Amino acid sequence: MFTVAAAALATWGLRRLGIDRTSVLEAAGLAVLLLSSLLVVFHPLSEAAHYAIIFNAVLLAAAVWAIVLGVWSRREALINIGLAFFVLLVVARYFDFFFSFMDRSLAFIGGGLLLMGGGYLLERSRRRLLLSLNRAA
Repeated sequence: MFTVAAAALATWGLRRLGIDRTSVLEAAGLAVLLLSSLLVVFHPLSEAAHYAIIFNAVLLAAAVWAIVLGVWSRREALINIGLAFFVLLVVARYFDFFFSFMDRSLAFIGGGLLLMGGGYLLERSRRRLLLSLNRAA
């Protein structure tokens, strides 16, 4: 909570100095990512499951951060990187969770269907988002 409060206070201070929103978002996101990584390294946890939960939460936050930063700064590369990491996270969690429940052939059939459907929806959403960015520019 202290890290979030410090990041919010630093963001507010930088905005008062006249620094643009994108630079503030980049600095705040990198600071939160660095501090969360340092917290995990220097504060050992008791179980491996806790590390997995923290890693997944940090990866999800970094993917969302990249997408938001890409939208605000109108950089297509950041949007694509954020969406790619989000897809990798979803696919990895899918196989972690469902692979032990199903026969291997069913897992790969289900995974293929999930990937094709998710890829179609993600690409359609990405094109709409980039089209709206190009219209606004």
